Amino acid sequence: MHPVHAVVDAGGEPWPRVRDVLERHCHRCPPGYVVELLTEDPAVPGELGAWCAAGGGELLAADEAAVPAMFRIRTVGHPRNQWNPEDR
Repeated sequence: MHPVHAVVDAGGEPWPRVRDVLERHCHRCPPGYVVELLTEDPAVPGELGAWCAAGGGELLAADEAAVPAMFRIRTVGHPRNQWNPEDR
């Protein structure tokens, strides 16, 4: 299991809000840090996978059966952000 450096408890917030908070945390952490995301929004898992694939981070672990669902993401430094163009 990877040590967690920061936790984002998103509750039932929708993906756009979760994405913004997650990006802020990932931008602040050095590459290699692990951010744990907790979410109750069923849309987040699919969006999170696409966000990670686009360069937001490396998805290390997922427990979608947990309540709330839990994901661990390793930061990659300066993510390429296709989701929010004004962040480029």
